Amino acid sequence: MKSWQKDLNSRTKDIPDGKKPSVYAGAVSFRGGHGIEGTYGKYPPFTAIHAKNVVDETGKSGGIADR
Repeated sequence: MKSWQKDLNSRTKDIPDGKKPSVYAGAVSFRGGHGIEGTYGKYPPFTAIHAKNVVDETGKSGGIADR
């Protein structure tokens, strides 16, 4: 896992913000079903690849289900 994390970091860390696509992970839930609104700020898979998560722009972190 550590080697994969290191590989992903090295491939994505230098991409300028202007060239990163905006991303969103919907229907994310650890308990019960949620619609497309169920998501997370600071979503670890997106953090690992330095992605521009649109939820992070809301200033919220953690689970943001059905809001």
